[in-house]
Amino acid sequence: MPYLFITSVILIAIAVAVFFIWKLNAYNKHSKRDKDGILFRRNVQAVNDLDLKLEELEVLDHLSEGHSNQEIADKTSMSLNTVNDRVRGIFSKLDVNRRSLAIKKARKLKLIP
Repeated sequence: MPYLFITSVILIAIAVAVFFIWKLNAYNKHSKRDKDGILFRRNVQAVNDLDLKLEELEVLDHLSEGHSNQEIADKTSMSLNTVNDRVRGIFSKLDVNRRSLAIKKARKLKLIP
């Protein structure tokens, strides 16, 4: 009986560790090369501090490329309403009210190249 409990605790600890490693890699796998060909690494600390979701980061990447909300919806598996919600969430978390300001602040925080 104690072996079952110990085994369960170990399995839960492993699952939690795997989850956190996966979460960190999910943010880092969105690395890109900037216009000069230099590898860009997203500021994971800023992502966590702002509590940005992966979908918001994806939308932010598309915003920085100049895509409209409809184009973002077409390029991703999100509906237009979801894209609109994500854009509003990005604006709120970055404390801005325009796309250009969101992109400028996101570049300053190294959220996008």
